[in-house]
Amino acid sequence: MPSGPDAVELFLNAGILCRHGKAEKAGLVATSGLEIPQTPIRISLSADEANKHLRTTMKTIHDTCVKYGKKDDNFVSYANGAIIAGLVKVAGAMIAQVVA
Repeated sequence: MPSGPDAVELFLNAGILCRHGKAEKAGLVATSGLEIPQTPIRISLSADEANKHLRTTMKTIHDTCVKYGKKDDNFVSYANGAIIAGLVKVAGAMIAQVVA
């Protein structure tokens, strides 16, 4: 069940780890990304293969959120991590366009 901003602030102030919608939605996008290429070329991944790809993607998302969201007290803000990771990715793409 989703929590409103006040509840999320309460969780964070209490040191309760809570995931962020951006990271969760990235998992949904990753799942769609696994499904879409299979349809036009009529191949399908086995459930194990799809699960392996999704687990790898979700681990990468988690690791990235931890990298950018870890605070000095080792608490991880998934919200900050997801937002900062997104900004880093967009900035990198913008720089690549200028350099190219």
